[in-house]
Amino acid sequence: MATMGTAYSLGEIDPEDTMGLSKKLANSPNWRPLVALNLIFFVMFYTPCFVAVVCISREAGS
Repeated sequence: MATMGTAYSLGEIDPEDTMGLSKKLANSPNWRPLVALNLIFFVMFYTPCFVAVVCISREAGS
């Protein structure tokens, strides 16, 4: 969620605006259920960089 928060904070930001990320997404015309579903699938099946995969496999012992 931190990455999405950063992405939606790009551009001009009003420091007095305390609207949370969920409200910004709800008000965004580009945020639809299909986009949310695609994001869920991407996060579930995303493979980290090769170095991270090697470290995970070494730590897991397999």
